[in-house]
Amino acid sequence: MDSFNEGTPSVTPVAAPDLITLFERSAELIEKLGDDFLPDEERLAQLRERLEGDRFHLAVLGQFKRGKSTFLNALLGEPLLPTAVVPLTAIPTFLRYGPKRSVWVSFEDGEREECVGCPHDALVELLERHVTEERNPENRLGVTQVDVEHPSGLLSHGVVLIDTPGIGSTFRHNTESTINFLSQCDAAFFIVSADPPITEVEVEFLRAVQGHVKHLFFILNKIDYLSSDERKRCANFLKDVIRKQLSIQEVPEIFPVSGRDGLAARTADDEQGWRESGMEAVETCLTGFLKTEKGAILRQAIAAKAGDLLDDLGGRVRLRRRSLETPLEVLEEKLALFNRQVEEAEGMRRTAGDLLAGDRKRVVEFLEEQSGDLREEARSYFNTLVSRELSDVPSRAGLEERAKKAIEKNIPLFFEKHLGELSRDMEKRIGDLVNLHQGRANELLDTVHRTACELFDLAYTPLKEKGTPDRVRKPYWVTHRWSNRLSSIPTGMLDWVLPRPVLTKQVRKRILAEVEDLLMHNVENLRWATLQNIDRTFRRFVSQLDEHLKRTIEGTRNAILHGRERRKEGRDRVAGEIEELLKQEEAIAEITAALRALGALKKEEQG
Repeated sequence: MDSFNEGTPSVTPVAAPDLITLFERSAELIEKLGDDFLPDEERLAQLRERLEGDRFHLAVLGQFKRGKSTFLNALLGEPLLPTAVVPLTAIPTFLRYGPKRSVWVSFEDGEREECVGCPHDALVELLERHVTEERNPENRLGVTQVDVEHPSGLLSHGVVLIDTPGIGSTFRHNTESTINFLSQCDAAFFIVSADPPITEVEVEFLRAVQGHVKHLFFILNKIDYLSSDERKRCANFLKDVIRKQLSIQEVPEIFPVSGRDGLAARTADDEQGWRESGMEAVETCLTGFLKTEKGAILRQAIAAKAGDLLDDLGGRVRLRRRSLETPLEVLEEKLALFNRQVEEAEGMRRTAGDLLAGDRKRVVEFLEEQSGDLREEARSYFNTLVSRELSDVPSRAGLEERAKKAIEKNIPLFFEKHLGELSRDMEKRIGDLVNLHQGRANELLDTVHRTACELFDLAYTPLKEKGTPDRVRKPYWVTHRWSNRLSSIPTGMLDWVLPRPVLTKQVRKRILAEVEDLLMHNVENLRWATLQNIDRTFRRFVSQLDEHLKRTIEGTRNAILHGRERRKEGRDRVAGEIEELLKQEEAIAEITAALRALGALKKEEQG
């Protein structure tokens, strides 16, 4: 049913055109309507851009030595990512499609190093220099992210492969970083192997991520080391562990593969070897998933949004036609009435702004409370840690060094965990508030829309295309360099002759003084980053509300003004334009029906 409805005939398209064709027809139609409808053309272009530019973000997870890099290289078809005998540096690598091999390395200071269209060997060398522990120990170069473009057939389907830092590695906070990142991805590969079978660390990680990843594919790698019977036993063992430890009845399919054999087969263009390695089954499953699930969901959502846009566009075209059919003196009266209603709506907008500002203030106050609680929790945690470490050291010589190492190890772990918890809590809190205010905003927009319907005796139905905030985001890996380094604390001359209890007390006091500064610095960094996200969300909401209110008001006002100007120019011109607008209404109705049918078709395919 249309927003401005006066009995528009239901139109069923003869054929079922694809979504891109419908976008092209819509753009041509809107262009003919003139400059007043340029915002509709822009919004349609944004929807098409999202349809064509959408990416399927697939994280690749695995413990060290599970063959994660070799598996990824097999999917790419060449040995590109470094493989190592020691854990790689905790730096995420994003692999997306590009017509030529290119790499961009981002650093903490905002600088970037790039190699566009670089030869294979140069790209490999650049990656090894920045993401391996051997060439970049403890990430001394300050790399935050690596982006690679590659002309892989798989990536050309819109897949973005994300090589995440290994789980459960020496740097335990990597696991927390991965969990914080996963909820933004569309799916994940979880790679295990038979040497050894799935470990307790991996099971613990799976439990932690279970509620944060939408789709999980299990890869049993390195099957080239196993006989046929051993492969079956390993796969069954893995299924049993997943079923029991994760408490799920329907275990997702497990893909037995040999990343090494798959890479060799791809490099040699050996189709049979690729199939026998198990990699073909993975590729087939993934491309099928893209077409049937991810792609269908996206197309359905885009078709629905485009249908709403065209539906409301048709309403404004009918409004323009009705204004042309209305006598000039009556139009003047309707314009005056509409302007008075707009003044009331603007008053409602100011009230809505005050309510929104109040809620933002309360969210910020909650953040300050959480930051204060976090400072106290951190202070208590590290006080206990320092006391425990100092009491466990048998000799004086290693007293301070033991405590310092424990602090430097635990600060990233502690703050990554609390970053994830705070981020999820704040996102839910803000999301609930935005939904509440979106309801009020919709009522405000519908008030203006209802006024227009009543002025021109058009049946009222609520606006469909209200510009609801789109919170779909490109996944990003938050890389924090938590301050965890204690300065070298000079040993006092009397330290060596003081009684052990007195010495322990002095050392504890010196260390905790520095720890306090580190904790304050890290909590403030976390608080500031969260505050920036809060402000961005509220600013974006206000901006979208103002834009849509302005568009709704101007759409009606411009229709009235257009009718007034045309009536002044003469009856003959008005008659011709009315006839043309009727044709446009029919075309809009046909496209809208096609979009609705396409959306319904995709919904049935999923069900």
